[in-house]
Amino acid sequence: MIKVSTAGSQKIKNRLRQFIAEREPKNKITIGIHEEEGGRPDGELSNAELGAAHHFGTDIVPARPWLDVGVSQDLKKYSETISTGLESGQHPDEIAEAVGGLAASAAQVYMTDLRDPPNTPETIKRKGGKDNPLIKDGELRGSITYKVHGKNDSTE
Repeated sequence: MIKVSTAGSQKIKNRLRQFIAEREPKNKITIGIHEEEGGRPDGELSNAELGAAHHFGTDIVPARPWLDVGVSQDLKKYSETISTGLESGQHPDEIAEAVGGLAASAAQVYMTDLRDPPNTPETIKRKGGKDNPLIKDGELRGSITYKVHGKNDSTE
């Protein structure tokens, strides 16, 4: 008769859990206008509120989705950055930082290039002749950032 011992099985299970936990993705990247980016000089809305109003639309502002559409423009580039980083042994935090920077930049570029639906002639006049629907002074676009949560085992 063969006798199987389980004396070390709990130790093996614990080591396996630790191994998996160390390799499980901890990073989450948020892209957009984070509330702490602050208010606008006119004090009426924060940049996050203004960005949401433009993205989803309001009673007087047509929807001009810029965040998810903008970020999704470079999906292949994010995938390549992740693959290259993993192949070269880059730390996951560094890879997440690189992807976050690329995604925030993609949203900014998309916001810069967006022209539809166009501004009304009155809005263009009020903006000093500028016809980009989402850019008046560049402050809103400049407030688009990224954050890497879970970096260095923190609980962000």
